Amino acid sequence: MRSITKFCRLSLLAVAGSFLIVASCKKEKQGNTTPCNTTVYAYRCVDTNYANVYKPCTSGILNTASGSLSTIGSFSAGWYTNQATFNNSDHCYYVFKKLGGYGYSNELIKINASGAGTSYTNAGTSACCALVYNRVINKMYCSTEAGYIAELTMSGGTFTTTNLVMPLHTIGDRLNMTVNNTTGDIYYPTVDSPSYHIEKYHPGATASVVVATGTGVWEVCGLRFNNNDNMLYAVTDDYPISGSHFIKVNPGTGTITSTFMNYPVNVDYNSACIDPCANRYILSTAGVPSSGFGAKVIYQYNMSGALLQHDSTVNFVMGLDADY
Repeated sequence: MRSITKFCRLSLLAVAGSFLIVASCKKEKQGNTTPCNTTVYAYRCVDTNYANVYKPCTSGILNTASGSLSTIGSFSAGWYTNQATFNNSDHCYYVFKKLGGYGYSNELIKINASGAGTSYTNAGTSACCALVYNRVINKMYCSTEAGYIAELTMSGGTFTTTNLVMPLHTIGDRLNMTVNNTTGDIYYPTVDSPSYHIEKYHPGATASVVVATGTGVWEVCGLRFNNNDNMLYAVTDDYPISGSHFIKVNPGTGTITSTFMNYPVNVDYNSACIDPCANRYILSTAGVPSSGFGAKVIYQYNMSGALLQHDSTVNFVMGLDADY
């Protein structure tokens, strides 16, 4: 198994009586390059049967060779799918303190390179999910509870959002977004049963554009852009439940290639990122809708959908994001 060199300095910080980790990393060259170092950030929470209660969580760096997660600090959050992001400009890790399966949050936590943590809250008019950082224009984006793709800014102890576009189709309950770090294009899945769509927003545009359409799935999970081949990758939660598919989407032609997976993905409990150094898609999931929390596993695939590695984890690992 290839060993991926870690090059981050870890620190502890206190946020509202809890501890989080921070990594101070050297800034890497941006754009469509072949990186040589990847650091995958994530966190996990204690398993309980109370989905709408904050739970003790530990955060750290994912060891991609073993599937283990360092346990340096702790905080509290909900035990559900949650997209976090690493800001390559200020070297800070951002995560919404999310509660509940539909996961729109009014609290954002920022961990900076010096080890200081800041909590930003929102009055409730623009709760968000699906947090991403756009390296090309150095801005952060999220999806608002009102259904907009929005720009996120922070000032003092609050965060605010500026609505940009409304997707052409319905945003899934657990929206996830991804960014092309060469063009700045932002991609996100939408649903119009029995079809699903991959839509694109280019910063500065006035409308969302559909780049691909597929059928026969309930949700598209873990959508990620791979700068190695300029393709999008994701997994599906099929309906009716009969397994899931690993999909590859060509945003230029709209072509979707699908590979059947023998292990279903839980729409409530999943998180994904791409390791561009190893050129692998890393997926964390927990159980299936019919079995509750179930087994917690991290899968690693090549870009053809072949399973290369799977590791059982103590708790569900979420908030995966790769810095390179």
